[in-house]
Formats: sequence, structure tokens, C-alpha cells
Amino acid sequence: MKNAIKASVWIFFMGILALLADGAARAPSPRQAAETIASMEAKCNQGQMASCVELGLRYAHGTGVARDGARAVQLLQKACDRGYGLGCTDLGVMYENGNGVTKDEARAAQLYQRACERGDALGCGYAGDMYAGGQGVAKDDARAVQFYQRACEAGQGLGCSNLGLMYANGRGVVKDVARAAQFYQRAIPLYQRDCDGGQGVECRYLGEMYEEGRGVAKDDARAAQFYQRACDGGSTLGCYKLGALYEGGRGVAKDLQRAATNYEKACRDAWQNACEALSKLQGQK
Repeated sequence: MKNAIKASVWIFFMGILALLADGAARAPSPRQAAETIASMEAKCNQGQMASCVELGLRYAHGTGVARDGARAVQLLQKACDRGYGLGCTDLGVMYENGNGVTKDEARAAQLYQRACERGDALGCGYAGDMYAGGQGVAKDDARAVQFYQRACEAGQGLGCSNLGLMYANGRGVVKDVARAAQFYQRAIPLYQRDCDGGQGVECRYLGEMYEEGRGVAKDDARAAQFYQRACDGGSTLGCYKLGALYEGGRGVAKDLQRAATNYEKACRDAWQNACEALSKLQGQK
């Protein structure tokens, strides 16, 4: 269960960056791209912490600027220190993944909890992940449930879904399948809202709900639709899962070429399972 919950962290972060990259790609000239960066720098220096975070993510990914993890950390640290919860969350991701700093899961867990205290729902969900998986903190399912509850109440779909998983498996709470179903159902419209808003990773989460039949009737065809939207929106795992459906002919007509194409997309983003699936598929030809 740990991997199912926690594997999404970096992908979610990359989904945000993909949206930023898409915006940068539409810039008509390098000059205008540079002006955009300069504008963000100015707003950040004026105390607009949202601009500090967006600029930090651009440096983390190399979108419109040379990739610079250390600079990204500085900007996110500034936002976090000024009380901007999302800055603490994204800084935690940097520490969790060792991007621009030495990998430090304990520090990441602290930052996620700080973000949660400052009202960032995503930070609450990530703090729950750390306690559920025993990453940087002592494993504590009851604490994980508390953080997932806060994330869910703040409107974060993954918090509701993970809370459902905890009830379904009796982790940190008395096992209650009916209660689990309620939280799954609560997650669905939240995922749909964010998917429709262009967040590819949220489309992927929604696809998983349909593929697994959590909170909705199991429907591989619907899952494929959402995985396609996820992949188009920058979700590496969305591409991988779509490839698996094409390979198995589940919800879509079996198409090994499309399977390979989607595996290749995910493999390019260093998703090892996709690379292995692609290699296996190519070996069958």
C-alpha cells in the first residue's frame, strides 16, 4: 500500500511542471520568455510568494531558464519562510527527491507538516504519505489517517482516496468497507474538477478509480479515456497505464503499436516499469 500511495508524489510535481512547460512552449520568442522570468523575479522580490513558487518550479525543471535545483530550493525556501504553504510543500518534494539539496526524508516530512499547518491541502496529503510509509518519520497509520482527513476536508481528492484505502485495509482505523466507499465517492468529483482544470495527474487518479472500481463502477473504457487525458497532460504514469490497456486490449482495441508508443513516452521520463514493459513488448516482435 505504501508504494500505491507514495509513488504519486514526484509525478504530481512533474504534472504541475508540465503545465508550466506548456505555457512556456507557447511563448512567441526567447525575448518574451526572458521577460516572463524577469517579471516573476520582480514579483517575487516584491513579496508575491506565488511568483516565487512558480519561478522555483521553473528552475527545478529548467522551463524557460537553465535548470538550477539550488536556485529552485532558495526560492521555495523563501516562500515557505514567508508562510506560503505551497512553497513548503514543493520544498519538501525537493528534499524528498534530493533535487537541488541532499536527499532528506525527515526534512521533507517536517516541511509537509508545516505546509499542512499553513493550510496547504497537498502538504497534508503528503504528510499522510510519509506517516503511512514510515518515510522520514516513524510509521504511524493513525497519524496518516489524521493528515489524510485534513487533506480530504480541504478538498484534495487524493487525500479522500487514500483515506478510503486506509479504511478499506483497516490501517489506523477500524476496517470499514462502507466508509471506504464513501471516501472514494467523495474523491471522484474532486479528481474530475482538477482533471477538467488541466491537471494531468488528477486525470490519472480518476482513471485508476475507474480501472479499479473504487467509488464508481469498474469501467476500463472510461479509465482509458482518463489515462489518455493524463498522458496528454504530462502524467508519466498516465502514459504507462494507457499503454498497459492497449497491450491487454482492456477498454480499447488491442494495439501493440500504441502500447509501445505510450510505454516509450513514460520510459523517456525514466519510469522504469515502462522501460521494462517496452523492452518486453519489443522482444515479442
